[in-house]
Amino acid sequence: MSRAIVLSCLIFCFLPRESGGQVSELFERDFIQLLVNNHPVSLQASLEMEAGRQEIVAAKGAFDPMIGGTAYRKLFKGTDYYTKYDAGIRQPLNMLGMDIEAGFELNRGTFLNPEQSTPVSGLGYLGLRLPLLQGLTIDRRRTDLQLSRLYSEQTQIKNLDVLNKLLLDGLGAYWNWVRTRQRVEVLEEVLNNNQIVFEGIKVAYLQGDLPAIDTVEAFQQLQRISLQYNSELIQLQTTYNQIKANLYGRDAQPMAINKEIPVSVFEEAAVFQPKLIQLLGQDSVLNTHPNITFLKNESERLSTLLRWERERMKPRLDLQYNFLADTGGSPLEQTFFNDNYQAGVTLQFPLLFRNARAKTEQLKIYSRQNNLELIDEYNILVNTAEATRFRLENTRIQVGIAASITSDAKRLYDAELTRFRLGESSVFLVNTRELQYLQAQNSLIDLSTEEILQAYRLLFDMGILYTIVN
Repeated sequence: MSRAIVLSCLIFCFLPRESGGQVSELFERDFIQLLVNNHPVSLQASLEMEAGRQEIVAAKGAFDPMIGGTAYRKLFKGTDYYTKYDAGIRQPLNMLGMDIEAGFELNRGTFLNPEQSTPVSGLGYLGLRLPLLQGLTIDRRRTDLQLSRLYSEQTQIKNLDVLNKLLLDGLGAYWNWVRTRQRVEVLEEVLNNNQIVFEGIKVAYLQGDLPAIDTVEAFQQLQRISLQYNSELIQLQTTYNQIKANLYGRDAQPMAINKEIPVSVFEEAAVFQPKLIQLLGQDSVLNTHPNITFLKNESERLSTLLRWERERMKPRLDLQYNFLADTGGSPLEQTFFNDNYQAGVTLQFPLLFRNARAKTEQLKIYSRQNNLELIDEYNILVNTAEATRFRLENTRIQVGIAASITSDAKRLYDAELTRFRLGESSVFLVNTRELQYLQAQNSLIDLSTEEILQAYRLLFDMGILYTIVN
């Protein structure tokens, strides 16, 4: 018995499962969180941001302290020609492009160069290396650090753009699925009513109360509704597959959902929040649109490179000064500024500066191109947002009209049914009213969905879709 229990447990543990998990309800807020937190596209964008942050860490590595040393010895035919030791540490500073150095030298030998001679106990030094012209205000290390920060900002901008597009596509799939479900529900109700009416007319015909042509009319109406219903079922399966393609659980594993799972209704869409409706009328948020901020970031990147190329057009003049000290003497005996020092300058520059001059002119051209692209992009975004806002406002008007038409069509349909039961109407008139009501109801559903999608489209055009709905 115990072996059987253990075997059963092992079989249960290794049964295949849906790794993404399941959800019992899928309201809009739940769908948004699943989309943002688990979708592979969103996770890729997050990894890209992390790579951008690591780029900053890598650039800061140029300012890490460097420790090292050298040891040389020459021994030939029993003679110690020389033995040289030099160990130290160098600390680059993010200020004036200078380096601070400290170290220890110990040299000896029969044929040692006199200028490399050190006291018996060794020679300590502490000094700095300072650029006086090129590299004083900006150098390659500081340029790379600034560029890495700008690159990290670019990854964040791209992440926001990716999430905006992901949410626009995902919410479009979600509300199209909701629309199809509602159309199917309406058709199911009408189809059931038609089935009841058809059965009733058949009974009335058999009892001699109605002519045979009425059964043909009722059956034809039943077939029309059945045809629409089957067509909507196909569309429902399509939208269901689209929503499934956007659903992922933990570790970006596909998630299974039930077709009958509870979902949001149109009135629960986030775009109907009063604050959001107010925001949809603003244009100032376009200044923070990912496309605009990316081009501004690119402008700053080009400016940083241009500053460095202009710096390269200066001659290179570096000053090096080291304080020297006999490690065997008393600290009170040291006279750093009188006779115990080592100093020097290095001067270097190309005669024509053609490389730096050409790079400078190139960057000026790229900056001008970027500024023109920024102007053009802003103009495109303004016009796109204005067009979407116009469509949204008109769709809202249409929704109000469609709601009124649907309400009136329902009352006419119900009244015609009542008249038919009283023998004052015909099957033809009932079917006509029914089709009018069905058409009005479907039109209202489509326009309500379009209103939501246009509102989300406007948020996307303004570049704030993720910021708002998340």
